[in-house]
Amino acid sequence: MHEQIASVDMCGSFVAENPALTEDVLFGARCSLAMDGVAARHLLGAWEAGRSALRREPSLAA
Repeated sequence: MHEQIASVDMCGSFVAENPALTEDVLFGARCSLAMDGVAARHLLGAWEAGRSALRREPSLAA
């Protein structure tokens, strides 16, 4: 739901008023989707491995 509001209402209105910035808006959307994929892979990988996705494992001192 939030994605639809952002893409249609906010970005659509912005691009309608500033058509020269369309490519910039699309680039931002692509970056956002790419980072969403990176975060999802990290979270799912950690959960599948049975570890926290938020903390690093403590390293042992030599």
